[in-house]
Amino acid sequence: MKSRIIEIYALLVCFCAVTCLMIATGTFGYAIFKIAAPELTMETYEYNQHQNNAAFWKDKLSCGSRGGDTQNSEIKPDENELTRQRLSSLDFAIQAEKREGIQSVVQSLIFILSSCIVLAVHAMMAIKSRH
Repeated sequence: MKSRIIEIYALLVCFCAVTCLMIATGTFGYAIFKIAAPELTMETYEYNQHQNNAAFWKDKLSCGSRGGDTQNSEIKPDENELTRQRLSSLDFAIQAEKREGIQSVVQSLIFILSSCIVLAVHAMMAIKSRH
């Protein structure tokens, strides 16, 4: 009877470990995609605001008015300077997205490693309890 309870416990833990492995593997895959193609995984709003100078300026104005700095937000720079600011901001957003992907890869690998260890230990426990 005790052997049967240990087997059920071990198999239940194996089931949970496999579930965690599936989730962590999916998260790992998406994180790799974030690193490889950050323009596709960044938030739509953030991506759209960097597509042209008009959208970038409109967002910059709305952010400036929320911060209470309405004095400087009304002076629009020339198109070349605005394009430079927009592209610089886009590069910053892409780097942030890649960094977030790298963080997710590390987190996923930790979950995958710990799930594999738990799965291996409890699978051996389940096998031993059958004999």
